[in-house]
Amino acid sequence: MPYTACTQVLIREFIINNQERESKMEEMKKIDEVHKAYKICKEVFSPTVGIIEVGSEIEDKEEYEFYKMAHEFFFQKRQKELIAKGIY
Repeated sequence: MPYTACTQVLIREFIINNQERESKMEEMKKIDEVHKAYKICKEVFSPTVGIIEVGSEIEDKEEYEFYKMAHEFFFQKRQKELIAKGIY
């Protein structure tokens, strides 16, 4: 039995909405993964961890530069917080 024009429109809308929902879910999944990566970086590159001291063990120069930049970012953030509190 053929679908009516109305049914065809409803099916098409359902498919489009489903695709949009799946796309939105993929986007949210990526955002969640990036947020998790940020939290890990924040913990690993905390100014109190001292990741830069192990720099001599890192053979890849680009990888070391990444670690250094991440560490400096969190160090400067912490420094600004301490200055704002009048501690530093």
